[in-house]
Amino acid sequence: MLGRDLKPTVGGEATTRRPLACLVAADEVAPLLHQLRAFPNIELSALCLLDGDPARADLLSRQVSVPVYTEWDRFVTACSASLIVVSSDRRLITREIAFAIIELALNGAAVCSFTQFVSAPARGLRAVPEKQVVDHLLEVVDADSGGRRIKRLLDVAVASAALVLLAPLLCLIALAIKLDSAGPVLFLQERLGQWRRPFFCLKFRTMCQDAERHTGPVWAVADDPRVTRIGRFLRKSRMDELPQLINVLRGEMSMVGTRPIRSYFAEQLADLIPFYDLRFLEKPGLTGWAQVKYRYSSSFTEQVEKFYFDYYYIRNRSLALDLYIMFLTASVVVRMKGA
Repeated sequence: MLGRDLKPTVGGEATTRRPLACLVAADEVAPLLHQLRAFPNIELSALCLLDGDPARADLLSRQVSVPVYTEWDRFVTACSASLIVVSSDRRLITREIAFAIIELALNGAAVCSFTQFVSAPARGLRAVPEKQVVDHLLEVVDADSGGRRIKRLLDVAVASAALVLLAPLLCLIALAIKLDSAGPVLFLQERLGQWRRPFFCLKFRTMCQDAERHTGPVWAVADDPRVTRIGRFLRKSRMDELPQLINVLRGEMSMVGTRPIRSYFAEQLADLIPFYDLRFLEKPGLTGWAQVKYRYSSSFTEQVEKFYFDYYYIRNRSLALDLYIMFLTASVVVRMKGA
């Protein structure tokens, strides 16, 4: 798994052999096979020549006695390796290939670049994706930014109309909060936005003032004793998020996206989930796929599960999906199915 040192057999001690699969350029095969001799606990199980022809692949397959593919999708379908080596030739990695590699990592495979693999010392390979290969795969995924201008126009139109139409309700909520408990009406908290840029996320205050004074940053839980009476209603109806319409107008958020998260929790989740920063490719949303399809998350385990809903949204992002999520969100509000 990620973070484990892959070391060859030392002093005759038995070591579990790990299957290796590689998506590489044809000219990277020879040095890759040479380097494999330094890792007797790693066994080549499959190759994909991203720039190879079928005849060359057949010849190479007979030489190395493993399947050699020229079609990356067939390679991914058949791949069951625990370590994936990715070509360092950026021109060969398309958006679909990048997503396929990321999905292999999310399913438990360790990922490293060809450069990282062949330059590793004989005593061991640190099977953690180097920043360079992570950044490149995320750049490839992010390169398809089609529809973002239309999405921004939709964000501004919907947020502006909502603020005007909901102004009386917002005033009533503010008054109820002031009458219910001491403290400010609005709660400002630094969250991470697109590309991890910090911003102050606005919410109606739903907890008692200085709720984390004695605990530090903690996940909110169901029936949290820190939640006020009006705060419980606001959370159930999700109306506590309405001030984020201002964040949308300011361009810090979108109507639909992944929910903004605090840096404190993001750093810990990034240590658990490979390619966690995928969720920062899009602006955080006032609502999102995870919010309408998954329960309220109150632990790291649930946050890890929730990430896969965020991944689904980023993988399938479209204007039609955004409109569908907004429709589902309205249903959640009406049925009081929030936290």
